[in-house]
Formats: sequence, structure tokens, C-alpha cells
Amino acid sequence: MLGKLIKYDLISVSKILFPLHLALLVVTVLGRLSIALKLPQNAPIVGTLMVMLYIFGIIAIGIITIVVLVMRFYKNLFTSEGYLMHTLPVKASQHLNSKLIVAVLWSILDCVFIIFSIFILLVNQPWLNHISAADWAELKAVFSTMFLGGGNEMISILILCLYMLIANIYLFLSFYASICIGQLMNKHKVLGSFLAYLVIYVISQIFSVISMLVFGLSTLKGLPVQTMTFEYYRSIMALSIVETLVFIIIFYLLSNYLISRKLNLD
Repeated sequence: MLGKLIKYDLISVSKILFPLHLALLVVTVLGRLSIALKLPQNAPIVGTLMVMLYIFGIIAIGIITIVVLVMRFYKNLFTSEGYLMHTLPVKASQHLNSKLIVAVLWSILDCVFIIFSIFILLVNQPWLNHISAADWAELKAVFSTMFLGGGNEMISILILCLYMLIANIYLFLSFYASICIGQLMNKHKVLGSFLAYLVIYVISQIFSVISMLVFGLSTLKGLPVQTMTFEYYRSIMALSIVETLVFIIIFYLLSNYLISRKLNLD
């Protein structure tokens, strides 16, 4: 039954998100064509506007993707659709799992579309040939230090990817938990969900700061300066992953309990 729920949810959100991301690729191709026609050089103002619109479009698509996926959870379970969905012989956890799997899947697809779009726009650009091997090496070193801690690149990249996946799950479950709390109100459920999210966000940030100060900085004591950056990166990433997993479990259990035991449809 979970497979059928995933298929149903995937088809529903894809009707909106797939054309949206396809439009991004069309705009990218048009942008690539304008570069080939040297439009940015011949009309600098138009070229600048196109770049700004492209960046704005990428940001907008990312935000819209999250909104569509969260609204799917809300409308399908807590509006008039919920009366039908909750009559199905399906556990609350299956509803939750289906929405979460589809949300994470489309978040990954969103990143793939955006990366592919940027690749189409930049591949074989003449100005890239003017960047020397030394410049690329320096850029790689800066990126490694800033985002990978300057240690073993493969391990650091895997840790970073794992954290991004876990953070994505955390993001949606925090929204789901907020919506489940908000629907407990007899009126103004959306407002209640928004306030619940603000409370959850503040509590999680306070917990993060405290845990970082208590556990993160203590791991650096006695370390040589040359290894401090990588060790700090590893300790902070490990701490963040554990902390995020704890919140994921809390949000999941809370959402599952409220859907199964405290459902309050209009």
C-alpha cells in the first residue's frame, strides 16, 4: 500500500514541479543561445538582466518546490481530501513515509535539474579556458578548506552529502510536525502551524548553539594548529548529524502520534 501512496503523491506533485523544472531547462537553453549570439556583449544591460532573472529563477524554483511539497502534506491529510485519505486502510506512518519519500526524492531532482541547468549554461565557455591550472588548484584548495575542512576530500564529500540528505529530511519533518501541531486548533490552523514552526525553529537553534559550545569546541583542545581546521570540521559535522537525527526522530514520532491519535479535521 505504501508503494501506491508514493505513486499517487509523486504523480500529484510532479504535475506541478516537472513542467516548472522543464521551463528552467528551456530558459537555460535560450540563455545559452543568447550567449552564442553574443547578446551579453552587444547589449550589456540586457545580459545583466538575464543573469539576474536566471539566478532569481533558480532561487524561486527551489522555494516553490518546497512549498508545493509541504502544501501536498497539508492539503492531502488535513483538508477535505483528508476525509478520504484517512478512511483508507493505511497507517498514519505510511501516509507520513509516503509524503517524506516523495519530498526528499523531488528535492534531489530539484538539485539535479539546477546543476544540469548550470552545466548547460557554462560548458565550453571560452572564458573558462583563460583560467589557468594554478587558478583551478587554488580554487579547489579554497573550496576544500571552506566546505570540506581541508582533510581527506572523498570522506569529507561523503560526510557533506550525508549531512545534506539528513538536513533535507529534517527540513520537511519540521514542517510536517508544525502542521500537525497547528491542526490541533479549531480555528486558524495555518496560523497555528506557522507559530508552531517558529517555536520549533527557535528551540532547535538554541539547542544547536548550546551543543556546539559544549561539545564542538571541546574537541579542539590540545590539537595542533595545522590539523585544527579538519578536526573542527569533522567534529562539527558529526555533531550536526547526530543532533539533526535526534530532531528527525522527535518530529517523526510527534507527527505520527498527532496524525493517528489527535486528528482534527474541519
